[in-house]
Amino acid sequence: RNVWDMYAIDGRVYFGLGNSANDGPAPNAGPVDIWAYDPRQSKFIKDVTVPDEQIAIFREIRLQLVAPGTDPRDDWSLGNFYRRGFTGWETVRTLPNAIHCNDMVAYRGRLWAAIATEWGAVVAESEDDGKTWRTHKLRPNEPPSWSRAVSFLVDAGRLYVFTIGKGGTHTFVLSGNEFRSEEEEDFFPDVDRADRHAVMVADRFREIGHHTLYLSALRTVGRPSVPDGLYVLGEAGIPKRIKFGDQPGVVRDMTIEGEMAYALVTRLHKPTGNEAEVYASRDIEEWRPLFSIVTPTFVRSFEVLNGDFYFALGSVSSDIRPETGDVLRVPGAAVH
Repeated sequence: RNVWDMYAIDGRVYFGLGNSANDGPAPNAGPVDIWAYDPRQSKFIKDVTVPDEQIAIFREIRLQLVAPGTDPRDDWSLGNFYRRGFTGWETVRTLPNAIHCNDMVAYRGRLWAAIATEWGAVVAESEDDGKTWRTHKLRPNEPPSWSRAVSFLVDAGRLYVFTIGKGGTHTFVLSGNEFRSEEEEDFFPDVDRADRHAVMVADRFREIGHHTLYLSALRTVGRPSVPDGLYVLGEAGIPKRIKFGDQPGVVRDMTIEGEMAYALVTRLHKPTGNEAEVYASRDIEEWRPLFSIVTPTFVRSFEVLNGDFYFALGSVSSDIRPETGDVLRVPGAAVH
């Protein structure tokens, strides 16, 4: 019931659900439904059911909503992604040996997919909108450790891909027509990355104006990413962690609507409960607290549509809450 991601497009908010983990609760779920909320009809709509265990992230690519296939229920010969066009959803089953497709992006007129194969961490590149692919092998599996390409980041005209595997995280950058190891760039200058089992990656990057925003997240094989903070890359290309208030908190999610960027910060206050606070910024330099709500469990993801705010409650396997998956709406008129 956890909503891993929410995305607003075409007047609706879409919800990514499921569980690709091999253990409970609800291990290896699927087929998974992609739901949408349509405020014009004031109702939730089951938009499509896809042959996958989890939808962990949405991307908007060429004005279409795209959902990478986290763990398709078909055989491993090909991997999937799901694309919603003008006539509805289509399953695109063309990714070579993609056991997992973790992220996708359009860059320089081509489609790119961060995948995990039987060989290891791979990036797939398509010149024909996903019909055929060329693969770039980044790092092999080293059993019992498994290597996976997990996320992209585009900044200053460069394409980066983050991988996990034995020895921790490893970043690559596209140079010419090939990827090369990129160890000089440090996207998390204030984070200790000595932990070999829980590694830091840049997650869910978004571009606004001349800035690139991304979440820092701990990523381990077979587990959902655990968000930590929010960073910005400006024109100078120097990463900066954004601070939200004086109280410690977790930056769970961020989104963009028009010229505004929003960040979701959660804090646990005993015994009153969980607080979810929304911050807003137009210039990415100054962030102002907009409002906060108190919830029975933490808010995992949020989205903004037409000025209204949507929050999805979450939980973890060690503390399963009955409110998990509940969606709250705060009208913009009550905030501004």
